[in-house]
Amino acid sequence: MDTLHKLRLGAWIIVLFAALGPARAGAQAEDAGGEETSKTAGEAGGGKKKEEPYHVEADVTEGYYTAGDQVLHGIGNVVIIHGDTHITCDEAFSYEKKNLTTLLGNAKVKDAVQQYTLTAGYVEYHREKKLSIATKSPRLVLERDQPITITSEIMRMWTEKDFGEAAGNVKVVSEDVEGYGQKLKYFGKADKIQLMGDPVVRQGDSRLAGDVITLFLKDDKLRRAMANGSSRLLYFSRPSEETAEEEESPAGEGSGEEEVTGEEGVPPEETPAVAAEEEAANEVEIPVEEGLPAEEEETLVAEAETAAPGEERGPSGEEAEETPTGRIEASGDVMEGFFTDGKLERVDITGSAEGHYWPFDEFGRESGEQVDSAGDLIRVTMAGGEVKKILVEGNAEGVYRPARAEGRSGVTRTTGDRISVFVTKSEVRRIVVFGHARGSYFTEEEPSAKEREATGG
Repeated sequence: MDTLHKLRLGAWIIVLFAALGPARAGAQAEDAGGEETSKTAGEAGGGKKKEEPYHVEADVTEGYYTAGDQVLHGIGNVVIIHGDTHITCDEAFSYEKKNLTTLLGNAKVKDAVQQYTLTAGYVEYHREKKLSIATKSPRLVLERDQPITITSEIMRMWTEKDFGEAAGNVKVVSEDVEGYGQKLKYFGKADKIQLMGDPVVRQGDSRLAGDVITLFLKDDKLRRAMANGSSRLLYFSRPSEETAEEEESPAGEGSGEEEVTGEEGVPPEETPAVAAEEEAANEVEIPVEEGLPAEEEETLVAEAETAAPGEERGPSGEEAEETPTGRIEASGDVMEGFFTDGKLERVDITGSAEGHYWPFDEFGRESGEQVDSAGDLIRVTMAGGEVKKILVEGNAEGVYRPARAEGRSGVTRTTGDRISVFVTKSEVRRIVVFGHARGSYFTEEEPSAKEREATGG
């Protein structure tokens, strides 16, 4: 037994292949040019894929037979090299016939080509398939510029297919975006992650939910999140540190309308191209700032576009970026969120789309202003963490209620082929309706004292 305990790397490989049988041994003997003994008989015969070398070493090793299988047991600082896969653990059992190695204690499977690291308390490693099945707090780290971490109760990773599955209390973390669900699939070649089982994706206090959520990765970063089936969105807008120029987002594809971004250096509300199109279209423009002089309107727009982040402060003196400036709630059949540098920049809702937007006051409270919309498509565009535009297309319907502090009351209802709501500094500044445009206004008068007394109000 003392001799067995002293077996090292070379001896372990010899034991691995000692029980291959006469046919395999004979095929290896006939290999021309001294082929490696780790090849199979079929490989030596010409045609099958070359088997990757499988090297093992440990502080203490022993070999024995059990149930007709040859077992190699490594104890202490176990290191296994299988092609580009590097494995370490505290203890390992390798079964020759089963092509299986069990890893116990601080198990780590790291692949240099697929760029991932899997750690767990227990791992079954199937050598032929290069499949790792991990339990006891498995943790998968996709090694990117910004690492993506996945945890669950059980995890499977097929190295050569660059495909993985996770189940049970799944959690995904990428920068400040977190995803939760009961089941996950990772498609490395397609660069995407799919969450199922009441999945939710969160960023701060905002969240996206649906039957299935797919996260699309590009250039090692989260670029897009898609929710399918009973999709729901709750989003709290907050200004970020970017300048007004950096906040401009590119025009959306296929909308048939200019997005928030106008000509360089020109606020979108003042862009001549947009104004020209609006004048030529069958439209209704809803005056949100009634009686506001044009010069004052221009000044307000300019101030909104150039104000320094954090300029406004809440009641405790905290910067405005720590206080939400508005809330969006939306639902639909399919919902897509587009990210730039980890920040949500645009949301598209399609199929029975409904959306609601509440701008907040400087203290992070609802101001009473509200925009409700419905249509075939709702697109919400953000810049610098704040809502800039809400576009509704296809059987578009909209309802607007002004803020209580403005001293105005009433409800404006609009319908048309397309409705655009422009937001500046968390305030609705303009609503434009295109194609078969219709609008109506209903007053909401305060009840008299007698009426309030009669109704107990």
